[in-house]
Amino acid sequence: MKRLMISGALSLALLAVPSTAGAITVKAARFQYERDVAPANTAVVRFVRDSRTWTSRTSSNQVNQEARAYAGALRTLQVRLLNQRWPAKAERSVRVLYNAISATEADLIELSGLTAFSVGTWVASFTRDFTVMMNDAMVVRHNLGLAITS
Repeated sequence: MKRLMISGALSLALLAVPSTAGAITVKAARFQYERDVAPANTAVVRFVRDSRTWTSRTSSNQVNQEARAYAGALRTLQVRLLNQRWPAKAERSVRVLYNAISATEADLIELSGLTAFSVGTWVASFTRDFTVMMNDAMVVRHNLGLAITS
């Protein structure tokens, strides 16, 4: 039996932002960011843990359920953070990150249509998009004065 392994950083730091009009202070943004991202961090840890147990005998229903849970956490995070105003110093990086989150979410949704022949392609696409998302998240963390995590 072969295991499908999905690697990546085990913590996420994600944000999205529409405008800085009425933006919160950088100090308040740090707190809000950490609070908002916590459920997505938990979801990615769970998804990576669960995906490491997948084998050729894993049902597509199980895979889809686990991918949908993570995609849902990403979607919820986007909505929460879009409803807030972030400091100007983080605005652009947050917008870039929002797009990266969307690409990762699309990969998770695509997982439901995989065949045995397309799993390798999906893993490569997911790994690429997840890495871009994580790098963009680190830029946002930097712009908010938060520690860079790995």
